[in-house]
Amino acid sequence: MLGLEARYEEIGVEQAAEALRGAGHLPDMLVPSVLEVLGPDAAGLPVSPAVEELTGHPARTFRQWVHDNIARL
Repeated sequence: MLGLEARYEEIGVEQAAEALRGAGHLPDMLVPSVLEVLGPDAAGLPVSPAVEELTGHPARTFRQWVHDNIARL
């Protein structure tokens, strides 16, 4: 809809670490923790019950959010 192309490219852990460090938005000491949280199993992580407690609506995974909002892009 926006005329923009999106490309998915799977990269290794070292490449991801380099990209995070190179972005300049994340202290180097946090890179390993971020990679652990966003690692290969991140898509299957459970969502926090705090979201539903605070909003009254069940939390969604990022994948579900994208599915629900892709038409808005």
